[in-house]
Amino acid sequence: MKRSKKTLFSLIVLCVPLFCLLSISFAKPENILRFEPEDTLEEIRAKINHNEYNFTVDHNWVFDMSPGKKQRFFSRRPPVVPKYEAVSEDIGPLAKHLGEGQLPSVFDWRDYNGHSYIGPIRDQGDCGSCYAFGACAAGEGTYNWANGKYDANCADFSDMPIRFTQVLWPR
Repeated sequence: MKRSKKTLFSLIVLCVPLFCLLSISFAKPENILRFEPEDTLEEIRAKINHNEYNFTVDHNWVFDMSPGKKQRFFSRRPPVVPKYEAVSEDIGPLAKHLGEGQLPSVFDWRDYNGHSYIGPIRDQGDCGSCYAFGACAAGEGTYNWANGKYDANCADFSDMPIRFTQVLWPR
């Protein structure tokens, strides 16, 4: 019994300073400033700086939306019942390169070994299809690299989400 008390006391003595150090290192400002729909770009930047966030913002098409349109845009929710489909076990042409060493800290299909393996940047508008464009860019980069297609000769999958969203949400 005496030994377990001594062990418990030692554990507490070791853990308290550790918890204090962790709480200090992860401390954020106590008064987090919330973003409001009517904030100007300067106010948003000041709040980012005050809250010690690690990103920047600039003027874009979302900033120019009317307050009602912004509210609808940001209030989208995923479907209640997600659709599941069979998944292939084949992970594609890059599988043979897994485990060959360290992964690079930066990777960009727009400039890989001096060539671009993806099509130009597209504006998907406000339909919420950014996930589709991101998936297309990843897929076309892998496809083009595996098939030796680059620059002006690469396949461009990004037209697919554009045509799809024009059918669903014509302007």
